[in-house]
Amino acid sequence: MIALLVAAIVGGTGGIVGTWAAQLGRGTGSDATATGRPTLPVPSGQNINNSRIAPIITELAVQGRTVTLRWQDVTSGQATFVVFEVVGGRAQLVSSHPAKTTEAAIDDVDPGSHCYLVVATVGTDRGFSPTRCT
Repeated sequence: MIALLVAAIVGGTGGIVGTWAAQLGRGTGSDATATGRPTLPVPSGQNINNSRIAPIITELAVQGRTVTLRWQDVTSGQATFVVFEVVGGRAQLVSSHPAKTTEAAIDDVDPGSHCYLVVATVGTDRGFSPTRCT
């Protein structure tokens, strides 16, 4: 099942998230990072990366120590969203958002490059945005 997860995610979002998924597969599914932020629970079956519901990151703006992330909701308000920062090959939970939300402000960001992805969830389906970096 983990091989299916890795194959689906690698095809949709790039190798870095595939690496993250493979690392989660070796854990309990509720893995936590050194920062204490949990990582995404591992979904199963064909709902791993549904491109029909995948959000599209439209803007990633940095102002001071705040990153503003905006995305397009292709589900017409049906999906809820989770924002992850991709660090060292792992996706770390930043925030979760209710349906009809299309932006997130991430405060107290250290200087330098930061990469993010957004996951949409509708029922048991998940759709991953491509990763975008500052």
